[in-house]
Amino acid sequence: MANELCRGIPENITEALVFWTRNSYQHAEMMIEFYEGSEAAVEDYFRDELYRLLEVFRTLSERAQQEGLSFAQERMLMNDYTVANYDFLTMMNRLKFEGINGYPYLMMLLNHIIYEQRYTNGIFSYAGAQNNNYIYGQSEAPSNCLYAVLYFFSIINAQHPSILLTIEPFTEAITEELMRELIGLINAFNEINFRLSSLGNNVSDDALLLILEDFQQENRNLLSVLERILNAAPGVYRNGFAPEELPSIFYMITQHFIEEQQLAEQIEA
Repeated sequence: MANELCRGIPENITEALVFWTRNSYQHAEMMIEFYEGSEAAVEDYFRDELYRLLEVFRTLSERAQQEGLSFAQERMLMNDYTVANYDFLTMMNRLKFEGINGYPYLMMLLNHIIYEQRYTNGIFSYAGAQNNNYIYGQSEAPSNCLYAVLYFFSIINAQHPSILLTIEPFTEAITEELMRELIGLINAFNEINFRLSSLGNNVSDDALLLILEDFQQENRNLLSVLERILNAAPGVYRNGFAPEELPSIFYMITQHFIEEQQLAEQIEA
């Protein structure tokens, strides 16, 4: 492992651009849906910026999906994405304290989105193309890269069920068993990050591999739970509840989370 380059996921730069430009477009879309369905008195500036950036990310996503992009076109797309992402993060950091402060469920979603967008900045700002792959962050040490990727995905994996539980109609309708499952998964990913942090400066490959195995199992567990929720499988809702009563944003967010869990399945040593 020591002499190999450390890469993010997806490893292929074209696939990474397709995934993260689409993901960013969905983030803008979810933020619009969430705050427009709330009582937050958001200024026109934020609404206009969100809709503008929604279209920017949509265009970037369409460019990323074009077949046969050259190396130069991919580099230009990365640059354009980074510029748009800077605008998005600047606006979202203002929105946090100037538009939705005091609304816990909006703050949780916004912080989640900000953290993911910062992660993509780390990928594309320091991307070094080599054999159509890119180096994750600034590190060429696979152990450090694996640590960083596990820590990031454990953070967002803990937040996925937490965000769903802020949607009141969903929380009120689910069974006690599912509630315990979701809380257990939140705790499991928090524990993984505690174990990572507790390694200190002496990060060994063996220790990371043990944590990776546990992460992979918990990621499979969470993916399974999210798919059961999306499909309204038996045991998800209490008797008599009609899943179609849930707001459309619920299904949009759940599908979005499933795609991120599927991406996390690519994490390996």
